Amino acid sequence: MAILDPKFKRLSAPNVDKAPRKAGVYALYAGSTLVFLGQSSGRTDTIRSRLRAHLGVAAMGATRYKREVCEDPGSRCAELLAEHVAAHGGLPAGNARRR
Repeated sequence: MAILDPKFKRLSAPNVDKAPRKAGVYALYAGSTLVFLGQSSGRTDTIRSRLRAHLGVAAMGATRYKREVCEDPGSRCAELLAEHVAAHGGLPAGNARRR
């Protein structure tokens, strides 16, 4: 099951500043292509803080994102990555570079 966010958001500072200050997962897209799946653990490591970090480095050409607050981001991210591998034969480009 894909990230439970019905709407893409533009990867821009004003939008990122509205992202939750909670633990969860997020997906970065270059157009309609998923380029990275990430997670945040909560407290100071939030969805918002992770997205802000990606803003500064123009993350893999990402222009849009989706996000999902969840209790167990590590398991949810692993589930989403496994789903992507099953559907596309490999990890998103940004995740493959980090391995």
